[in-house]
Amino acid sequence: MSRRDYAQEFACLAKEVAGIGSDQAQRFEKALRERFSGETARIFPRPALTLERINAELRNRKPVAVIAAESGVSRATIYRYLKPKKSQSETP
Repeated sequence: MSRRDYAQEFACLAKEVAGIGSDQAQRFEKALRERFSGETARIFPRPALTLERINAELRNRKPVAVIAAESGVSRATIYRYLKPKKSQSETP
């Protein structure tokens, strides 16, 4: 199994999305390789954040800070999920 070349992929993506030139893309790739040489890319999927999951965790007395850290979001995001939604008829 061959390893993916993320530095090259990121440089190509930057070239496509940001519209940078080939020379800038090569410099970007070189900078990535110098800065992150030898490090393994670790991308972990985050568990889906749902109101039901948050409520279940809170019923199990798990602190909001822990739920937020495990979900990869801030505490404010957890509180936003918990905030009751205003219905359309309530808005002026």
